[in-house]
Amino acid sequence: MTRNCQNSFINILESGYFLNNGIKDDGFVFILDFNKNSVSFYGNDWQNNITEFQKATIDEIMEFEDMPTKSYVEIISEMNARYKDYYEKVEKVNTEIENINKIIKRAKELGSYQNILDKAKDLLNEMDIEKSKLYGNYRFFYHRLEALNLIDHSI
Repeated sequence: MTRNCQNSFINILESGYFLNNGIKDDGFVFILDFNKNSVSFYGNDWQNNITEFQKATIDEIMEFEDMPTKSYVEIISEMNARYKDYYEKVEKVNTEIENINKIIKRAKELGSYQNILDKAKDLLNEMDIEKSKLYGNYRFFYHRLEALNLIDHSI
């Protein structure tokens, strides 16, 4: 079994992935081998020998129930579109905050009335709240799980 693990490890390196940074530990190892088109689950047994607990081909995995139906390209496209929309909104808010700060600075230089300064500061607070809402609603991890169909909305 050790020889097969070494071959799989070499195939993993050829595929561009390196697991566990070469550190041997007592945990489990999940290997996605692109050369063999398979997935393996290894670990150490009670005698500290490497044991293969489960193995499946990617084709078998795709036939499992409740597999994600979106392709990688679709998921990445959705994520990029969401980020682009989010970034544009954040940039608009940042531009407004910058403009309001310029207004406040100019009003102070001109010695404007206090009510003008108060209104500008209120606008600045509203923009800060809007920016906080944008940050709070982005929810990167949630939307990634949703794109992979890993969230059950029926609950």
